Amino acid sequence: MHQHIADNDLQVIDARSAGRFSGKDPEPRANLSSGHMPNSFNMPFNKLADANGCLLDKATIKALFADSNLDLDKPIVTTCGSGVTAANLCFALDYIGIKDVTLYDGSWTEYAAHADSIIIKDVD
Repeated sequence: MHQHIADNDLQVIDARSAGRFSGKDPEPRANLSSGHMPNSFNMPFNKLADANGCLLDKATIKALFADSNLDLDKPIVTTCGSGVTAANLCFALDYIGIKDVTLYDGSWTEYAAHADSIIIKDVD
């Protein structure tokens, strides 16, 4: 991931909550910083479902990804805390016809655990 971030050759979209992504809220794992990878986007996985837990319609999902500033024509890597909820983003992207998508299974837990990882916080 470090090399991809340095090369800026793909887009990272994170399924964690906005608070964890911004660095405002703590991570549930001890001794792990919250925040996000440089130039990544946030799409909390629960935004993709209605109140009953059903996946939203394609037009709404496309609009949500567009609002996140994600370019659906460029390669995408999904991430989350541990690689589980990132699968929801993969599923939703596939549902709307986006195929150049990969899941980073180490996700934030692996990335943030490395001392040389750049961690961006949107709060002081």
